[in-house]
Amino acid sequence: MPIKQPTATDECEKILINSRDYNVEHSILPSENIIIDRLLGNRENMGSVYTELHESLTEQQIDVVLSLVLSCAAFWNPEKAAAYRAEREKLVDTNREISKAARQLADLLKKRDDLHNYSGFSSDTHYSIINVIENSSKDNYLYSSYIKEPLSHLRGQFDPKYWPSINEVIVELGEDADNAETYATDSLTEASTNSSRPSKVDFLRALFSTLHENSEREFGLIPKKFELSDRSIAEIMNCSLQLDIEELVDASYVKRERQRQREKSKENA
Repeated sequence: MPIKQPTATDECEKILINSRDYNVEHSILPSENIIIDRLLGNRENMGSVYTELHESLTEQQIDVVLSLVLSCAAFWNPEKAAAYRAEREKLVDTNREISKAARQLADLLKKRDDLHNYSGFSSDTHYSIINVIENSSKDNYLYSSYIKEPLSHLRGQFDPKYWPSINEVIVELGEDADNAETYATDSLTEASTNSSRPSKVDFLRALFSTLHENSEREFGLIPKKFELSDRSIAEIMNCSLQLDIEELVDASYVKRERQRQREKSKENA
């Protein structure tokens, strides 16, 4: 009886199962295991995707692509993208609060200076930025070992008029926060949150971005000429995100977004 040769689906599912087993054994990435189980549970729908991968890529390259799909679905899905947007707004609000607090503190410091100068009273408080640096660094071994002595010499050479006042430092902190531009620190977060409202498209943008970053164009392993078809991307999205029937996407949906991304790239080039 001839031995049955493993199919493309068998080979790809073996990679997924090995990934899940490794994660379980090392108690890591439970969110990726959820995606693996979704893909394994959609064997029939994912079959065409696996065939496409198997016909164009080596086993190592398939492993890379599937790993990217798992990571993207686990960490850059619409729910995560919405959470990232919320964190971005928190950062924006925090900078506003810092700016406001800095202005208030700068006003209080100026008021205290005026009282010191004109009220006939004084208080034993910091009067020099060097005092602030020295006292706030007293438990910093590296400061004490390398900076304290040279800074002390500078302080002896140059009197307070050569240094910014504490008030000026606080004003600068406020202006810095007020003028701060908020941006994503990685391309996937940028791709999945650059629209004003969260949607399924966030996942697509992140997936396009991570596949591009891991292509030979960017010194990755995915062949330069390889591009998953719109149909396969749609199946990956439907299965990995476990979309409801009314939310399912098709190849034309993916094609439209892919074209938008290409046009945007040309505009930014």
